[in-house]
Amino acid sequence: MREFEERRKVKKLLHSRYAIAALLVVLLLLSRGVWGAYQKYARSEEIAQRIEEEYSTLQEKEASLRSALSDLETEEGREREVRDRFGAVKEGERLIILVDDEAPAKQTVRFESRGLWQRIKDLFTRD
Repeated sequence: MREFEERRKVKKLLHSRYAIAALLVVLLLLSRGVWGAYQKYARSEEIAQRIEEEYSTLQEKEASLRSALSDLETEEGREREVRDRFGAVKEGERLIILVDDEAPAKQTVRFESRGLWQRIKDLFTRD
């Protein structure tokens, strides 16, 4: 009989307000920890995605640099680069520079001196 009474006490204790309140506090603490872990996970996913994008950009840049380097390893590539950068010509060649003759005409602004009444009149009328 004593055994049943002890079981009832334990059952009463577990179903009491204090036990439920303690369990709620534990639940809140655990949920707070889980939420913090989720936020860290989401941030790390964003960082990983950004790093992957940077990595692919760097791979593309590396490929273009490698192709430019392979061009510079040949005599024709070096010559083309010198011509492009410095405008160099070989002996016996001539360099032609094309310039547009159509330079924009200078616009002149004329200021007219108008009287006071003419300026007041212009304020109220539209042209």
